[in-house]
Amino acid sequence: MRVDVAPITGSQPGSFAHCVICKRHPAIIRNLQDTYPYPRHQQGALNELEHETLDGCITPLREAARDRGYWEASGDAFYGRRWTDVPFLWAESYFYRRVLEAVRYFEHGPWHGLDPFRAKKTSELHDRRVAALLERIDATRPIADADAFAVFLDGAVWGNKADLGFEMGLQAPGLHASRDPAPLLLVDHTSAAWTYIATQRPKKIILVADNAGPELICDLLLIDFLLRDPDRTIELHLKPDPYYVSDATPLDLLDVLRLLTSSGTEARKISGRLADRMRSDALQLDIDAFYCKPERLACAPAELHERYAAADLVIVKGDLNYRRLVGDLDHDPTTPFAEVCRDFPTRILALRTLKSDVIVGLDADTLAAQDATNVSWRTNGSRAVIQSYALGSSS
Repeated sequence: MRVDVAPITGSQPGSFAHCVICKRHPAIIRNLQDTYPYPRHQQGALNELEHETLDGCITPLREAARDRGYWEASGDAFYGRRWTDVPFLWAESYFYRRVLEAVRYFEHGPWHGLDPFRAKKTSELHDRRVAALLERIDATRPIADADAFAVFLDGAVWGNKADLGFEMGLQAPGLHASRDPAPLLLVDHTSAAWTYIATQRPKKIILVADNAGPELICDLLLIDFLLRDPDRTIELHLKPDPYYVSDATPLDLLDVLRLLTSSGTEARKISGRLADRMRSDALQLDIDAFYCKPERLACAPAELHERYAAADLVIVKGDLNYRRLVGDLDHDPTTPFAEVCRDFPTRILALRTLKSDVIVGLDADTLAAQDATNVSWRTNGSRAVIQSYALGSSS
């Protein structure tokens, strides 16, 4: 990876990163205060965080939590500076960590371990989009494996089209939905991915999940398909604690499995198969504190890095994980995807809907065509990529 590419920051007024920090984050705080009857201490801490985000400078964690050492070290050069003036990925991640501190998520007491975003996630599982998805699942008919793979891969990509943090942010002035809503896949390596799956029959696959809710349902459909190979095992990597608003934890996975079990016939069958695969260890769950840190995936701690290396394929889901894969940097969009992934220890399949500025792997004509649309195509959720590394000629 080139080391001369600058990190994205929110220092430019009107930029996407600036709007997230100054508009989306305060909107998220106010939504939490409206949703939960937090007592005065938590309410005051959330108010202080909102004020600091808008008008103050970054301060260290106050609680003596297990991850305090990490944040003290990683933020050493950023404390005392404005939130908009430090690397965007770090600032955004630290904001969510500060939310957990404010609501006393890690402290012993009645609010310990209570996901501040759980109400939103639970509500999302019962909205019309999920109901429509479940209806489509129940109406599915058998199709050829290559076609089925393309369908499930497409679902896993566009299941990430909107997450709760994205939707909550759209309620804030300055962050608006696309005026060009037609979905468009800018890079499509589906064929290379299927050729690899069908001919090489990878035995060990890791899927690094992103969001809960409908996206996780789509991920499970893809996993169920991939586990048709009886010799294959899949590790599903989830967040150990709430991170960004929608991020999937093991509890969110159980919620989704219960929903599938209580739904139509085909959904129940899928849930049953996945449960059986979990009992037999063909489908394994994993959590790692690394997934709640603003670090590149290639910089994973040794044990996790070794597990990546031992896998035949790592499927990386979502916008946040994409930023952690290629670096949340001001890349030239025509930079080859393989160039920024070459330090990752195994094959990659990245499935991502664009909801932030960073993008690589575009050809010059595609880039020019998108820039000519005069819409915020990098951030409005209407564009997506299926990009592969080390899977074949399309990588």
